[in-house]
Amino acid sequence: MKKSSEPLIEERSLASDIRVAELCGKNSYMVAPKTQLSLDLDRAADIIGKTFKLKARAAFGLTFDYSEHVTISLMKTGNMLIKGVGDETEALQVYNHVMKALEGS
Repeated sequence: MKKSSEPLIEERSLASDIRVAELCGKNSYMVAPKTQLSLDLDRAADIIGKTFKLKARAAFGLTFDYSEHVTISLMKTGNMLIKGVGDETEALQVYNHVMKALEGS
C-alpha cells in the first residue's frame, strides 16, 4: 500500500500504455493499462467522491457516475468499465481524465 503522501498512481504516457476493447452491449468499453496497477481504492474513492457521484464501493472496485449518461466501474487493477460513451475515442478520453485525477493526488 502506498503512503498517503505519495501519488495514487505513477505518471505515465497514458495513450501508449492502455488498451481499449468494445464490449457486447450498447456503448460499453473496457479500458485497461497494459501493466496492472494496484490502486488503493479507499484513497481512490475519496478522490473520485469529490468530483463524481459514488454509487458502489467494494473490495475490488468502485462504481460511479462520471456524467448523467456515463457510468464507470474502476477496478483495483486500473481496469475501467465505461458505459454510455459513444466510441472508443470518448472511452479513452474519459479514462485519461479519471486517471489524471488519480495521478494528481
